[in-house]
Amino acid sequence: RRVMGLRMQGGDSTEWLTSYKPPKEQELDWDNRPPVADLPEDTRVLYEDTGIIVDGEWATKEQLQETVKEWLPGGWEDSAWPLGSVDIGHIEGGDRLVDERLGGDPSAYPMGPPQVVTYGEALIDQIATDETVKLGDKADKWAPYPGGAPVNVACALAKLGTPAAFVGSVGADADGDSILGALEACKLPTVCVQRDKERQTRNVYVTRDELGEREFAGFSGAN
Repeated sequence: RRVMGLRMQGGDSTEWLTSYKPPKEQELDWDNRPPVADLPEDTRVLYEDTGIIVDGEWATKEQLQETVKEWLPGGWEDSAWPLGSVDIGHIEGGDRLVDERLGGDPSAYPMGPPQVVTYGEALIDQIATDETVKLGDKADKWAPYPGGAPVNVACALAKLGTPAAFVGSVGADADGDSILGALEACKLPTVCVQRDKERQTRNVYVTRDELGEREFAGFSGAN
């Protein structure tokens, strides 16, 4: 109800908004507002955009209440903040992911809103079963493990108790299912992972020598 203390960029607006004071010893009512024509142009445009000025005139109390109802999730009442409604003064980005009143889905984030988000590659590491296996050998010579550095980091964080999420893409195939299963096992959300129906999940073939040293021997599928 009082136009005081609002900080804006722009000399005219800042000076007018910070210098305006209501009449002393008098309750400020709707008629005490300065004429719209006296407002700096940028201030007037701002008020028009936010519904404070409607059709060239100050909005009525009823019009402002309708505007507030559109802005505030959870409802609006004059007398008190409705019990059970969202406290918009303390909404964080993660609340929109897990609060059903804000359109979120708490079941999609078993550990709550992610504190760390990784993104990038998700793949299947095909590890040679022994040092004699070479690229091109039969499938039973390779042991598949879901991986990719961003996936590994997200899983490790979740196992340490830090809510995390991985953002990326996998194929709509068995390997993609395996990666999503690994994320679910770590209580990570899968809603951030796209399924590509046109490309297969990337496989990385890793051979090792008699000392266990690894070497990346080849790739298949999309990264």
